[in-house]
Amino acid sequence: MAAFDRDRWNDLIRSGTFKCHNPDAVTGISRLVEWCKKKNIEVDFSRKDNEWLPLKRRIVINMSSNVEIQLCFLLHECGHILIETNSPHKTKMRWNHGYTTTNKGAKRKVRHKIEVLDEELEAWYRGRILADRLKIRLNDDKFHDCKATACLTYARWLLGD
Repeated sequence: MAAFDRDRWNDLIRSGTFKCHNPDAVTGISRLVEWCKKKNIEVDFSRKDNEWLPLKRRIVINMSSNVEIQLCFLLHECGHILIETNSPHKTKMRWNHGYTTTNKGAKRKVRHKIEVLDEELEAWYRGRILADRLKIRLNDDKFHDCKATACLTYARWLLGD
């Protein structure tokens, strides 16, 4: 896994290895990585799926996506961190039957899937708010396209497709 290096990302964009239509995306990633460092959270870029690993205090971002998409998914994963850290008692009350459930039978139920989808939507919302707070210049169309694509995947899972 690779750590974020602003100069390296810019070199990869110049060489054509990374695609980027928004020159502010690298700055946005840099600000988010710094925000994560302050919270003792590691951000790794790899060819693996985007995810927040709370027990390891690590975010994984798929670096094969273009840089703007990396930024959108990093914001989303940071949204999960905000859910967990800003309102732990509300998180337990609101999403206790989602990701945090230890009941294996519950994971097959629609209620569990709805709560997971609810948390995913909340993470997208909180990530977008974080972008504003950190003054990250974001392509809103790209952000909402990423959100729609990701949520469609969850909706298909929810419906059992």
